Amino acid sequence: MAKRQMHLMAYLKTGATSTHPGGWRHPEADLHDIFLPSRYEHIARVLESSFFDGCFYADTQGVPDIYNNSFEAYIHHGGQLSYLDPLTILPVMAAATKHLGLGATLSTTFHHPYHLARTLASLDLLSNGRACWNVVTSSTNFEARNFGMEKLPEKDVRYDIGDEVLEACCALWNCWEPGFFDCLLLLSLSFLSFLSLSSSELELELSFLAITGGELARPTDSISARIRPVRKNLFTKTFPVLCEDSRLSWMVGPNERDTGQVYPRRRKATIETPGISGI
Repeated sequence: MAKRQMHLMAYLKTGATSTHPGGWRHPEADLHDIFLPSRYEHIARVLESSFFDGCFYADTQGVPDIYNNSFEAYIHHGGQLSYLDPLTILPVMAAATKHLGLGATLSTTFHHPYHLARTLASLDLLSNGRACWNVVTSSTNFEARNFGMEKLPEKDVRYDIGDEVLEACCALWNCWEPGFFDCLLLLSLSFLSFLSLSSSELELELSFLAITGGELARPTDSISARIRPVRKNLFTKTFPVLCEDSRLSWMVGPNERDTGQVYPRRRKATIETPGISGI
């Protein structure tokens, strides 16, 4: 039997708690440095020295009002909150480590693909190929209202939009000819124009998106090898589609029974889909 190897990925939050909403009340919980870079440098070093493959920050865009349609429960009693933007934390962690994978949760419902492509490619370049994307479509209306929406689009629509956003990001990352960036750096250093270089302007028109242009911040390697979507999905409709693009799949269930029902299907799809590292 082949020897199996466990891969460790840390689930993090930029708030006082992670998976345990009441963790902040523990006497040994450190909160004094929650807004200091040193806290996140320390977390990164501990994870890397403990042989974690990577980490990713779960994130929500706002304060939950899911109990009695009010912020009061979270404001007065605490809960799983996201304070800082993970994309400001991850470069700090990148500077403190050499091998740790660095992931952010970014919603395809609220973020335009150009912004996503540029931000993730920038993180990938600055971390020498360690960027990771936890792709979500979001699931709460309190987040939607922070982005000027009355409520979220229906689930099927969100996942259709999400598929197009991923397609657009991949197109932006791969819209330039091979070797273009090596030439660009040389020409920039010699103050010459690079407009005559061979390039391929992106023209993409989909059901929900249309993009014409290009993105200069390209990841350090091919999209399939370096920008690694980490996708969470328990819905039947798009489950096979999500697996096709993923390099790692993770799941969490509300209880043992529900998780036990979903896990065998997730594992089967993971094994049968090329490229996914595990579940």
